[in-house]
Amino acid sequence: MSRFSFAKTSSGALLLVAAIYAVSAACGVDVFDPCFSSREQIQSRGQLDGVWVVETVNGAPASNYPLPFPSTDRFVTGSIDFKTRETKGDCRDLRESSGYAVANYLLRDSNGALKPAKRYVGRFTYKHKTNKLTVTAAGYAINGSRSGSTMTLPASHALFGSYTLVLQRGF
Repeated sequence: MSRFSFAKTSSGALLLVAAIYAVSAACGVDVFDPCFSSREQIQSRGQLDGVWVVETVNGAPASNYPLPFPSTDRFVTGSIDFKTRETKGDCRDLRESSGYAVANYLLRDSNGALKPAKRYVGRFTYKHKTNKLTVTAAGYAINGSRSGSTMTLPASHALFGSYTLVLQRGF
C-alpha cells in the first residue's frame, strides 16, 4: 500500500509541475526566472533578459564589418541572449541580476561564403542601480554598460584587438 501512495504522490507532484510549466509557457513567462517574469515585467524592472543584437562595431554598421588583419573575414550578424538565473533585492526593485549569456555570430569569408555559425556561452552580472554589466566567458571579462534599450560593450581580444560593440534590445 505504501508503494501505491508514493507513486500516487509522485505522479501528482509531477503533474502539478508540468501544469505550472505549461501555464507559464503560455503566458510568456520563464518558469526558471527567479522573479517568474513576463516580458513586460522584465522591461519595467530593467532586466537584461532577451536577445540583444549587434548594431555597430567601433561606430560603423556591424553588417559586413571587416575583421582586423590578418583575418579577411567580415562580420555578418551577431547577438547575445541573456537569461537571468539569480537576483539580489526585491523582484520589484532589483539591485543585481546574474545568469548566463549566449553569444551567436556569423562571419563571411573573403569569397563571400558564410562560415559555420559561432556560439559561445558565458555568465553575466548586471548591477541595476549603476547600469554596469560584466560578461565573462572563455577566460575573458568584458565590462560594459546599458542605457535603456542600448548596451555598450568595449572589448579587447588577443586576435581582434580592441573594439566597441553597441547592441540594441531585440527581445
